Amino acid sequence: MKRVLPRIPAEGTNPGSRTTGFPGAGDRPGGGATGFSARAPRKGFPEASPQASRAESEENVKGNIDYETLLQQSRQELLRGAPRQAGLQLVCDLLRREVPHYDWFGLYIAVPGERMLVLGPFAGEPTEHVRIPYGRGICGQAAERAETFLVDDVSAQENYLACSLSVRSEIVVPIFGPAGSDRERVVIGEIDIDSHRPGAFSGDDERFLQALAPEMAPFIPRVPSGR
Repeated sequence: MKRVLPRIPAEGTNPGSRTTGFPGAGDRPGGGATGFSARAPRKGFPEASPQASRAESEENVKGNIDYETLLQQSRQELLRGAPRQAGLQLVCDLLRREVPHYDWFGLYIAVPGERMLVLGPFAGEPTEHVRIPYGRGICGQAAERAETFLVDDVSAQENYLACSLSVRSEIVVPIFGPAGSDRERVVIGEIDIDSHRPGAFSGDDERFLQALAPEMAPFIPRVPSGR
């Protein structure tokens, strides 16, 4: 069954209706249990929340997307990049190229002291949203709540920053600081993906991106406040 995120109200209203219910900083930073999908678990991917269960998207079926292979390739690109942050750009390029419904793939770097997100590496059309305050738009809400946001229809959202008239759906996955670091359990960045197709993202996308986020975490730079 197709899942549609409830209409997200503007800041100041009941926050309970704004979240998909996916794990946040207090639940599963950087991944958790294994299982690729509820129907046929595969090793190496965290279980998606019950709310994320829905039929695989038409694009996934037609394109026969192998998310496990993409995760392995992403790891290789991260290690291949020099300097370290160059690997993040390589991953953005790889996934936009290989996944048909990823029309814009980018990273936002968190500046917790300012409660601000700063645009990092991305693949796709340039965006004017180079700085996003926590709580504003889908990205800002995901940072504020430390939770994954999956939006099937961006036109139904009140608190939304339009990057392009072509965008129809969006998924944002927080990146938490690596375990054992001084940034552990803190949102240090986000994966942000736009699609020109409504309802483009499935539970497999969510599981894949939540598995990718901790792989990216050691490569996320620190951005000083005031920059």
